[in-house]
Amino acid sequence: MHMMKKHTVALLVTILLILVGAMASVRHAIQYYPVIEIAVHNPAGLRLTYVYHAFSTQPSCEEVSGRTARRLLAACPTCSVSHISCLQQLPEDLAQALEDPPLPFVSTRMRNGVVLFASDNPQQALLACQEGRFNISSLTPEPFQCVPAHGTRPLSHDKSSLPAAQTILSLAIGVLAVLVSWLVCTLIVKSEHMHGHFTRDGVGGGPQKMHQHPTPRIGGLGLIAGLTACASFMLFTADGILQREFGLLILCSTPAFLGGIIEDVTRRVGVLERLLLTMLSASLAAWLLNGILTHLHIPGVDTLMQIVPVALVITIVGVGGVANALNIIDGFNGLSATYALIVSAGLAFVANRVGDPLVFAASLALAGCLLGFLVWNWPRGKLFLGDGGAYLVGFMLAEQAVLLTSRNPDVSPWYPVVLLIYPVFETLFSMYRRKIIRGRSPGQPDALHLHTLIYRRIVPRCGSNGSSVSQLTRNNCVARYILLPILLLSLLASTVWFSTQALLLLTLGYCLYYVVSYRRIVKWKRRRPGISPAG
Repeated sequence: MHMMKKHTVALLVTILLILVGAMASVRHAIQYYPVIEIAVHNPAGLRLTYVYHAFSTQPSCEEVSGRTARRLLAACPTCSVSHISCLQQLPEDLAQALEDPPLPFVSTRMRNGVVLFASDNPQQALLACQEGRFNISSLTPEPFQCVPAHGTRPLSHDKSSLPAAQTILSLAIGVLAVLVSWLVCTLIVKSEHMHGHFTRDGVGGGPQKMHQHPTPRIGGLGLIAGLTACASFMLFTADGILQREFGLLILCSTPAFLGGIIEDVTRRVGVLERLLLTMLSASLAAWLLNGILTHLHIPGVDTLMQIVPVALVITIVGVGGVANALNIIDGFNGLSATYALIVSAGLAFVANRVGDPLVFAASLALAGCLLGFLVWNWPRGKLFLGDGGAYLVGFMLAEQAVLLTSRNPDVSPWYPVVLLIYPVFETLFSMYRRKIIRGRSPGQPDALHLHTLIYRRIVPRCGSNGSSVSQLTRNNCVARYILLPILLLSLLASTVWFSTQALLLLTLGYCLYYVVSYRRIVKWKRRRPGISPAG
């Protein structure tokens, strides 16, 4: 009877996943480009055209168009709006304006589009651009970088970062996330005697359980509380587009979180059901936020990804796989949470560089939630992420990566690959090791992960002067061996986030480093007495 119920749940989630995916495929085919044409009543006959990158919904497009027109008219009493629209397909000349080739007009980039200056006197058009009075795309006083007609335009990844006001708001959101997450996690730890009988993760019972005392595994509640508080705060502080998109992102994460947190409490949600629910979250994001990968910079694959259902399947499987991979590395104090913190910082840095307010705010909010949780997770080990927290964090990281690359073509799709390569390669290598080398089921857990081998063979040497250390100290030491190379890798990737070639080299370099390190640890002969080798 229990197995029948599990299969029924999996079937229902699969049907829902297909339905939402179908709606996402239909919606992805429709995009809206704000286009505003302004006439300046002066002897030079100056005409301006503002062209923005596409929005996934018509209300968002109309909001941007209307806001642009109002700001322009307020800044220029001699201006009038000659045309305003939300186009589902740009004419060829306007589509080229969003790319990099030279243009027959004076032009300048704004952080989410381009402005074209046309005049009977080209010199007057250039002077009007250089004045900066028509810069309404941000609150910063920085002037436009104006390019003469037929001049070489700077690469689009040179465009300005987010406005100061947006940056301050996102930082405030991060601080709020820290406080709320810490408060909820504190309440969970202090009230353990009330709920511990069904929320504790017991000692033993599996090859990957390395803690010494039963510990609550519902830290994900602190994270979802922090994210929800940030979404509520945005109702009163953020503009309509950011407010709506951030709220939808948190809403989309709900299936992934629920599948994990119910498993944390009941121990009755299988891996397949959790994976399907996470893929459902990715499908919801594709539908509501247009979060679908459109390119991977792989010849042949990019051609296939022009077919929306193919791109959707790749996106959903990728997001679900990353979330499941993050759950796999969640085995030692501070490991997965600090790793996610590093990835969030990288995503926030690039999101700020390309002017993406949603990914910037979401990354800082997630980073804040992780910091509040880490107060109790490392080094004290009083609270675990659990499946709810791991799947929530995994989904958020993967979905932010999808949104960053799909909304900002300047960002190479290999940048998030480098940031997420550790859990992804750990999972792929484990599947290869179990199936090909050991002839076992790829889904069967074992104690041969890199972090487990480090715990059993390297960490016993963590004590000073070769002295023995406690199990908790050994547990806490694992993260530093794993994360120091990851931190260096992330820093390097964040300097070349626009270069697919450089990021591909970093990806291959880490995979080689992982395999060499793994082989050396497996062959490690000098082991502490009493510490049994893994496997």
